[in-house]
Amino acid sequence: MHRVPKGMNHSMAPFFLTLSFYIGSMIAAMLIVTSYKTFAQTIGKWRAYLSTQIAIVLIALIAPLFIVGLSRYINHFDTATYWGLWWNHTLELFTALNFNLIFSLMLGQLGIMINMPFMLTQVVSGAGLIPQTILPEFFKGLSYISPCYYAIKGNFNILYGGPNVTTIWLQLGLLGCAAIICQLVVIALQKITH
Repeated sequence: MHRVPKGMNHSMAPFFLTLSFYIGSMIAAMLIVTSYKTFAQTIGKWRAYLSTQIAIVLIALIAPLFIVGLSRYINHFDTATYWGLWWNHTLELFTALNFNLIFSLMLGQLGIMINMPFMLTQVVSGAGLIPQTILPEFFKGLSYISPCYYAIKGNFNILYGGPNVTTIWLQLGLLGCAAIICQLVVIALQKITH
């Protein structure tokens, strides 16, 4: 229904934009949890966690300004599209950072051992390469808890047309809130040694 312009830069943009933010969120989560653990010993785990969330919000708001700007330079889309993509990736980055932070909070640097395989499954379940309708059932089910799936879907709709992205953004935001709830449980159960 909605044609994608010819060229790999157009057909792969929704996928690679999303994947770049997600990979960055895995690395950032490891760095953020290191800071959290350092500060938790001096200011307490709840204040350190609040500082962590403030950092996540700031990163999620600022980083997409530059990355989406670079994409605009390559694909030449208008200002309204730029801001739509900025918001889409702000929500994705917020959700992905919080999602990756769960396992980093639980396992420290070893959290990457869970985050990395989950990221690799999102390459398929994100439906940027293969439409969700023809994915194997495992990946189809995984797509519903995949930040990449919602971000890629939002990218396609913003760039090339599709139904209102507000529902996609709501789903992405709810996934981010669910990740925060999981983090709060992990933090509550953690004992911080001074």
